[in-house]
Amino acid sequence: WNIHDNTITACLKPVVLDCYGSESSLLRQNLITRGDVAGVAAAIEVGGRFKVLDNLLVGFDEPDSAAFSLASDPLGRTAQSLFRNNRLERCTGAVPKDQAALWDATKPEGNVVVEGK
Repeated sequence: WNIHDNTITACLKPVVLDCYGSESSLLRQNLITRGDVAGVAAAIEVGGRFKVLDNLLVGFDEPDSAAFSLASDPLGRTAQSLFRNNRLERCTGAVPKDQAALWDATKPEGNVVVEGK
């Protein structure tokens, strides 16, 4: 998998990566925005092993929303993905509060959070 250089906007579930994935599964250099859609839980849902690199996520700022949502892969393994150099603009948070330990276990690096509307 190499999903790159796309613009994804105004979707209730913009990106869902719910397969096993692998060391070479990439989601990189995409622009993902909420647009005018209400009730979007996360820009990117990850439930497998993926490298999420150099993406721009914009506007996931509703109270119960987050940039990423993390889950176990189909085998029940967690914290297999990498999150590097993503830019989060106007997002409530990187992950929902109850996923903070999963997020920390991925050892995210270089992700930039930009506040403001």
